[in-house]
Amino acid sequence: MNDPFNKKDYLTDHEKQQLRFSKHDRNMVFEKIRQQQPAKERPSRFKKAMAYVLTPAAVGLIAILVAVQTPIKEDIISAFPALGSLSSQYGSPELKSAVQKNKPQIINKSAEDKGIKITIKEVLYDGPRISMFYEVDYKGKEYDHIQTNFTFTANGEDMRNKHILSGNMMGMPKGTPKNLHFATIEFKKKMPKKIKLEVKSKSVFVSDLEGDHYGPSKEVMGKWAFSFPVEKKGTEYRYTPNIKAKKEYEFSIKEIVFAPTGIQLSTNMSNWRGKYNDDALTSYYLFDDKGNRLEIKNHAHTDYERKDGKINENTIAVFKPMERIPEYVTVRTKMYYYPEQNKNVKKGITENLPLYMPQNKDGGITITKVEQKKNEVWVYYEVKGDDPQERKYFFNLLKLKDGKVVEWLDDQTLKSADSSRKHIAKFKTSYSKDLQFEVSSPPETIEEFKVKVPLKKEYLEKR
Repeated sequence: MNDPFNKKDYLTDHEKQQLRFSKHDRNMVFEKIRQQQPAKERPSRFKKAMAYVLTPAAVGLIAILVAVQTPIKEDIISAFPALGSLSSQYGSPELKSAVQKNKPQIINKSAEDKGIKITIKEVLYDGPRISMFYEVDYKGKEYDHIQTNFTFTANGEDMRNKHILSGNMMGMPKGTPKNLHFATIEFKKKMPKKIKLEVKSKSVFVSDLEGDHYGPSKEVMGKWAFSFPVEKKGTEYRYTPNIKAKKEYEFSIKEIVFAPTGIQLSTNMSNWRGKYNDDALTSYYLFDDKGNRLEIKNHAHTDYERKDGKINENTIAVFKPMERIPEYVTVRTKMYYYPEQNKNVKKGITENLPLYMPQNKDGGITITKVEQKKNEVWVYYEVKGDDPQERKYFFNLLKLKDGKVVEWLDDQTLKSADSSRKHIAKFKTSYSKDLQFEVSSPPETIEEFKVKVPLKKEYLEKR
């Protein structure tokens, strides 16, 4: 088994590209689907208002700039900062909402080496995180992909082990200039209102597109260094509850931070070493006081620590921001693993019905009917065993050619699947004898917690 304490804090894009998409990866993707909701961009009231006050010439100018998908120049930004910033053009919905009230800082500092020029364009520091847009340009050979390798210091303190660096989990929007990049610096501790931020990179990784994936990368050594002050914008609220729950494991909530661009949830999961499963995964859910599940913003990040004979998992999960601070939130977390001994079960679509396909010793799926629709195949099935909703995520339809899988088809109704025993799976494909059913084993739960966290306004720390 893998030792979790040899894992990196995070993988670079370059490293991720080298990983193969295995059965285990697919199972993790299904887990992420359950945690995520489609991002819905709020209509910008500011943009509507601007349409009434801008002169026709200004409206025309901005329309031209948007049409050609070119970053708005600095002189235009200075005239209309909320409308013209990169954050408002290419940011996530929550970042766009945040910069309507909190103007981002325009940096525009460049460093060039080995023919590669990096420019820090703008940042927004709202307390627990810094959102940063930067450009990467080059002279000479044009590369399809450039991965930066940044390190940070804040007020002279090395932030190597005190921050998480990530990009936009949902990806950049269509029309984003190729040379424009985005990074989020998620701080693991409370930071001062003003920071002298130093950004450095001693190398970048470059690669070219080979078919549908990036080819081998080449490390280019150089020196790219930036130093500039940042100041916190907006209001953050920090709450440090003294709440613990204990079963076989001990689960505690360390801190909840409400900020304009997201909610940061810091937790700890602790267990004696002898009971720890190295292959375990943990999912995190956050609900408001109305029972609405909040959309996760970035994948949860965990640091592992051995202490006093125990294994501690210190995790930071980031969720989309809320318009108000609720009376309480509910945190649900589940530690689980995928049993390796259970193999996938596959059956052809022409098998006699009803067809039972076991997922594990406790249950499985019985296919009762298959309907051919126009460019769709509907599969009716019933679920046997505990947690029917969970089991539905591990039923697939495969398209084969010459006995090999050429397409892995998604159930279009999966997101709406509930805990009922019956389900109709709808796949966008024409009926063919080469289609094949596949079921795999759902994860087995090791430990699960559900903790209610009251948010008494008088105890919230405003920063």
